[in-house]
Amino acid sequence: MTSLSEAPEEEPIAKLQAAESSVFASRWEQFTPYIAEFWGTLVITATFLCNVDGAGTDPAFKSISQAFMVIGIVSATKHITGASLNPSVSLALALAGRQKLRTAGLLCVAQIAGGLTAATLCFEAGVAKELVLGPLKFHNWVQVGLLESLYACMLCLVYLNCAASTKNNPKGDQNGFIGIAVGCCYLASHNAAEGICSTVSNSAVAIGLLVYGAGGIHLSHGVGYFLYDLLGAFLAAGIYRVLRPKEFVSLSRLNEDNTQESAVLGSEFIGTFYIVLT
Repeated sequence: MTSLSEAPEEEPIAKLQAAESSVFASRWEQFTPYIAEFWGTLVITATFLCNVDGAGTDPAFKSISQAFMVIGIVSATKHITGASLNPSVSLALALAGRQKLRTAGLLCVAQIAGGLTAATLCFEAGVAKELVLGPLKFHNWVQVGLLESLYACMLCLVYLNCAASTKNNPKGDQNGFIGIAVGCCYLASHNAAEGICSTVSNSAVAIGLLVYGAGGIHLSHGVGYFLYDLLGAFLAAGIYRVLRPKEFVSLSRLNEDNTQESAVLGSEFIGTFYIVLT
């Protein structure tokens, strides 16, 4: 009979990590979320600019192209970084308490760098020389601000509910429909604003557009779209707290019947509002 003193010692975790080094993240692999956000935002921004430059192309096909690219990139990078691919979404995650502020800030830097790189490359390649932002004929900037803010809010809210909600993403069983949901948001916003203005719905793209300040787009246009997108993020974070009070400790202590009723009523209101608006 083996005594306790003679029992084999468990192998230290350091030795296990050394033996299975391919399983544990190396120092370089810790940068993969930021690389994924940079590359994903670069591709999305480049797709937006190339679609805008497609003279003679049916606008419906442009929005479909943008939507499918978003679906593909989000689906490809969600398991790496969450695939926010949008500083407005990262801000909304931080405001909703679903991401640390430092992490959100670093992701925003990567996303903005991706947008600027895409815009610079497209500008140097002569793409999107006829890019037109702002209100179209017979419309004004108030209408542009309303549409851009509301649809940026919709995109951030959809992401929060589909990707950040613990109920939609229980541990070990996360959903796989976030890519389709976010892609459909782009599709809806671009088609709904047709004839009024071009929606961006991504603050990284809006910053990238500032590269075109000397190429026919007024500097204030890019700044305006950027601020409208950030406003949408703030609105989405506030609405998310109303729709999912049980996911916040401070709100979950309130009367359960009241929070449940407000969440149901709020969901019906927001859903109906966007269906009618679109």
